[in-house]
Amino acid sequence: MTAVPQGKVREVVAMLKAIHAQGDRQEAEIKAAAVAEKLETMKLGRAAQMVRDGAGETLTYHGLPA
Repeated sequence: MTAVPQGKVREVVAMLKAIHAQGDRQEAEIKAAAVAEKLETMKLGRAAQMVRDGAGETLTYHGLPA
């Protein structure tokens, strides 16, 4: 969370958890894009870029058998 000010950490953590709460990879990718946009509006560009750069890798578990 080095890209997020201490006062915004809880809000950002909730947003990241929402990405992984999606039912499938496509929904999670859509949510990740929305989260990145929201982070941009919060003037957290570095965090937004981290979400964009890392979302694909962190969502690989969706390809595993249930």
